[in-house]
Parts: sequence; structure tokens; C-alpha cells
Amino acid sequence: LFLLHGCPHTALTWSLVAETLRSRRERCEIVDVVAMDLRGHGESHSHDDALGETKASFDADVMARDCAKTLRRFVDGDARRVVVVGHSMGGAVATRVAKILETEFGVSDSALTLAGLVLIDIVEGSAMKALPAMGALVDARPTTFASLADAFHWSATRGGGTKNQRSASLSLPSQLRETDGGAWTWRVDLRETAPYWRSWYEGLSKRFLAVKAPKLLLLAGNDRLDTELMIAQMQGKFQMTLLPNAGHAIQEDDPESVANALENFLARY
Repeated sequence: LFLLHGCPHTALTWSLVAETLRSRRERCEIVDVVAMDLRGHGESHSHDDALGETKASFDADVMARDCAKTLRRFVDGDARRVVVVGHSMGGAVATRVAKILETEFGVSDSALTLAGLVLIDIVEGSAMKALPAMGALVDARPTTFASLADAFHWSATRGGGTKNQRSASLSLPSQLRETDGGAWTWRVDLRETAPYWRSWYEGLSKRFLAVKAPKLLLLAGNDRLDTELMIAQMQGKFQMTLLPNAGHAIQEDDPESVANALENFLARY
């Protein structure tokens, strides 16, 4: 399992999903779970970044190349079947990684085979409709917090973060850094990602459906399929699971259900 977080999360967004899978070692003992901080997020740095204070490029194609190189280095020539999982922005990256695995590595590198693609709470139609309001939402976010406790309170009450306190205790600190003055600020300035928003989601449905490997779409109950995905789902071109009690960060709100869905997907394919 290769897990790709959304913006501005980090690899630690998957902590409880990984822990749940690990607790089921008798059934998942042959599964490695790998999660990485994408370029510009968490503790990742790159010598060729070229944007803003974080010196990070948030181009999904660039991040997909990072992921492909990381996967190749991780397997180190061993034959592996890979299921790529992406949440939100990470889903946009995941579709591109899947294409690389099928069209490039699948031809030149028999050690890496795409076994499946899972997208979590990302749909092109609803994402594109939400773009006009995103700027105002980003501007409404505090830029600094006096303490981590203040950040937790804001995230749980007004920031749209997870209500799962254990998930928040693991994930939220990795999204922040302490300033010289003792305050806390975001590692990722979402305003710097704005030029990339449209490219993350435009054409997502076509990229998802073009993947030949088995596909799963996990959605929170408040999302809707766009027309292209609705037709494809009726034709049986991918599986879909709704988790109506979760918010956007499904993997943090309901890690057990996400782990169940991934486990069932792995068992089937």
C-alpha cells in the first residue's frame, strides 16, 4: 500500500489506518504500508523546488514523479504489486502515479506492478465547483497560533478538521512548525498552492477511469459523483464505498472503516 496525503496534511494522516492494518497482521502480514510526505509538505525537501517561502512546487505531475522514484527506491528491485491510495490532492497525484506504473514501469520495470488505485473523497465535479469559494476559505484560516492547544481548538471547532482527537494529536502537529517567537504556523501556506488547484482536479475523472487496474472510490456522505463517474459506476468500472459519518479527512475521522475497505479491496484483488 502506497499512501498519499492531501494538502496540507502529511504522511501522519494515515497513522491510525496503518495501525489498524498492523493489528490485523494475521490477515495483512504480507502487506507493507508506505506513506510519504509529498513535496512541500511535512518534512520533505527537494533541491529543485522553486516556489515561495517553502521552496516547493505543488505541481501534481512533479509530485507523481517524486512518488514513482520513491517507490522504485523502496522496492529496490524486488517484485512488488502496489496499490496506490490518495486522499484529496493526493488522489490527483495517485492517478498520475498509477499511469506511470502502468505505462512506463509496467513496460520497463517488471519489479513494480500496479495492483489497484484507491481515491478518497475526491471527485472532479464537486472539486471544480468548490474552487471559486476556496480562496475565501483559505483567507479565513489563522496564519499563526499562540500554542498547539489553540491550533487543536481551532481545527476541531472552526477549521473543519477531524473530530477524532487521537487522529488530530498525530496529524495536526506535523502540519505546523514553531517560529522563533514561540508561536506556531503552517508548514504549507495554502495561498501558495492556489495556482495549482485547477490542474489538480481538471481531467481527474478521465485519468481515474483510464487506469486498467481495479479501482475503488471512498467518499464521505456529503459528496456526489459527477456525470462521468456516475455512468462509469453504473457500468461497474470501479467500486464505490460511502462512509456517511466521516468528514473530508475520512482516514482520520474513521480510520477503522478505511482500513476495512482497503483490507477488503486487497483481499479481492
